[in-house]
Amino acid sequence: MMSSSRLKTPSAARVPAHCAGASGAKMPPVVRRSAPFDPDSVVTFLRRAFPTATALNVQAETGIPAATVDNWLRGRAAPSAAHMGLLIDRFGPAILSAAYPGTERWLGGQVRRERIEKAMAELEAALS
Repeated sequence: MMSSSRLKTPSAARVPAHCAGASGAKMPPVVRRSAPFDPDSVVTFLRRAFPTATALNVQAETGIPAATVDNWLRGRAAPSAAHMGLLIDRFGPAILSAAYPGTERWLGGQVRRERIEKAMAELEAALS
């Protein structure tokens, strides 16, 4: 067990002025920079992947309940972070790129590579 005499608290000299609280200094504003999530683009992606029985096909591929997917398709809800994880696990960078417009710069190359690999696999299967 650690004694309280061994615990050290930072001295006032090491605490930045804006964190000192008692000094009356204000905290700097928090700046968050991230690509905006676009649930409509996720729906478009899923409808293109499965033009018929979209919700049932997504359920079969990911395990996400069809009723949940149907809520997305009807605009009643958006995919949660957990569901986006399942979609990304199944569809890879392509759905990530669709969900976050503006990420094409760093995801575009991977999306193209996956499309080429898929086309090559389909071609090989057709020629076999």
